[in-house]
Amino acid sequence: MSVTEMDIESTIAHIVEAMLPRCSDDKLGLLIRLRIDASDFGYAEDGNTLVREPQNIRRHLNFIFVRSSNYTRVFLFEPDEKDGFVAIVGKENLWEQQSYHDSCWRSDGMRRITDVYFETCEPICKARECAPKDVHTFNGLDYDPQYVALNVYEQNDPLADRYSKEGRVWRILPQVLDFDQLVQRTYRAKDLRGKMQTFKTGLYIKNSERDKEFCKNQGI
Repeated sequence: MSVTEMDIESTIAHIVEAMLPRCSDDKLGLLIRLRIDASDFGYAEDGNTLVREPQNIRRHLNFIFVRSSNYTRVFLFEPDEKDGFVAIVGKENLWEQQSYHDSCWRSDGMRRITDVYFETCEPICKARECAPKDVHTFNGLDYDPQYVALNVYEQNDPLADRYSKEGRVWRILPQVLDFDQLVQRTYRAKDLRGKMQTFKTGLYIKNSERDKEFCKNQGI
């Protein structure tokens, strides 16, 4: 276990910025899965005497980031831990949009992480009469980040107000993509000084509608 602490929201934001450029394919997402554990081994301060029933509480948070424009959408799927293993990839689930913004997605898009951390620690804090900082925790990535094709990607209720709870629910079916299924195109255009430069597009799924449209417009 590392003795250092990192701001997990900031770390995830940097991963997203590095792996998924703005203006990428509208059916391309970056899936990041987190695990939050809180444990109480039940021992007294001497480390040898068992005085409480041991507890281990685990929660999973699954995020999908979509950056088809200058704005970033953040979706969250939080399975009910009582249901046991819940498939994320290759299965359609209801995901809740946490943010859709050009910058604030880094904060309000991942605010649920902090909430779940305190919720996970709460039963142990009550049993030990301690603060969350005194609870043994493990918070980190549950899997490596994965590129996913959004084979189903639509609002569950298209008529709902987008700011309502119902309007933030989307039906999403992600399918993992290999690196060779992705492409970043280049094109020539004038910069702000009027000089011709080579620019890169966002990341596209090969032969997707967006990729085909770009190739057609560029005569590729």
